Amino acid sequence: MKKSLMILMGLIILLIVTATSLVFIANIRNFEGEYNIKAQVLSVIDIKKNADEVYRKANNLLSLLDEASKEVDNIPLIVFPVSDKNLVPLKNLLIVYNSENPESLTLKDYYIDNRPGFKSANVIGIRYSIPDSCADSDCLEKTIEYMHKDAFRLAVRKPILSWISSHPEKEIKHVVLMRGIPSKLIYSFIEDDAYGSVQHALFRSFSSMGAQILITSLDMGSVESTKAYISKIRDTHNKMLQPHLVISAKDTGKVGDTYYFEDAQARLGLNNSYSEDGALGRKEELIKKNPEAKVEYRGPGEKHFNSAKNVLGYMTWGENANWGGNYMLNGSVRFSGNSGWYLIDTLESYNGAWTSGPKAGEHFQGNFIKWFSRNAFGGNNYENTPVAAVTSVEEPGLRGKNKPELFSCWDRGNIFIDCAWSTSRTPFFQAIGDPWVTK
Repeated sequence: MKKSLMILMGLIILLIVTATSLVFIANIRNFEGEYNIKAQVLSVIDIKKNADEVYRKANNLLSLLDEASKEVDNIPLIVFPVSDKNLVPLKNLLIVYNSENPESLTLKDYYIDNRPGFKSANVIGIRYSIPDSCADSDCLEKTIEYMHKDAFRLAVRKPILSWISSHPEKEIKHVVLMRGIPSKLIYSFIEDDAYGSVQHALFRSFSSMGAQILITSLDMGSVESTKAYISKIRDTHNKMLQPHLVISAKDTGKVGDTYYFEDAQARLGLNNSYSEDGALGRKEELIKKNPEAKVEYRGPGEKHFNSAKNVLGYMTWGENANWGGNYMLNGSVRFSGNSGWYLIDTLESYNGAWTSGPKAGEHFQGNFIKWFSRNAFGGNNYENTPVAAVTSVEEPGLRGKNKPELFSCWDRGNIFIDCAWSTSRTPFFQAIGDPWVTK
């Protein structure tokens, strides 16, 4: 009897291990109660031989994610007041483009030619082959979004680190990644320095050199949208009373004055988190730092903002608030007045991802590509698109979204890249926009 039970138990264990061999999923808390971190697919034979190793790697994955979050959690804020242009020398900036991608080359040239003050900027071209076009989401994910960690090390990290090391006099502080450079790394079990977003992987690499270098991406989802964004930066600069490298709409008559934050209709049952990590936490933090700030707020039991005027900052739960993923395109919310120079942050897990659906370009949540679209938020020609956005390329969990201090930092007139990184909390973080814009 005892022997039969042992045989039966052995068969059960074998069946469990065989099933586990397809995909191992480590579950921890997320918006709806758990992360789903898909681990690498291993063969049945490997699983049978190395079951303990599988669980060890999974536990290591979780600890590394936690460690990475702590790394970016304490970035000291470097304040560059817009009143002193000399505090932001052009030599401290590096623009990186993909010389193998025509769109990247085109946008690099357009950025340098049209972004005021950047004609003599530091520039480096990396070489990473991307197909000219994609027909389905699988192609998009594999070529435009995802990059294998080995390719990242050779094609992106190595040439950038080499350039920075050979130009110590430049004292690089900020890096701009042009469209054409993938945004996130293919990962399974995380045991090294190449994981998360490409921005975060670079940040870790720079940190290993003893340097704090912050990264942002200039990719609004298409060549047209990115050019429109660059043109907006140029036009705003030309309207400034005292134009310089840090571009602000403050004295141009084109900046809004109102922050719109909403916890409206949030369906994720995180009532205890609203005050700290939801829109309410952002409102309270902003009012604490600036009691005169103009803030419109909608709570969990209220309706969404269907209209917003003179927007300076915007935060919503989007698809996580029963609003679908196209709220900015289908007329659910329309901006008016001076609403083309604002910071956006949404509590949507994949708002930094290119695609998440069965068809090419399809995304079930709101994302940066939609925010920067021609007709976003009721606009006709990019007039209601943001000037700065913070996103995540994978599930970060609620506590992985930017800290509530993001908007109070922006409100004080600090530059976007510092506000974005000083409040980031996840290795999946991604900043989108010109690094040296401010409100």
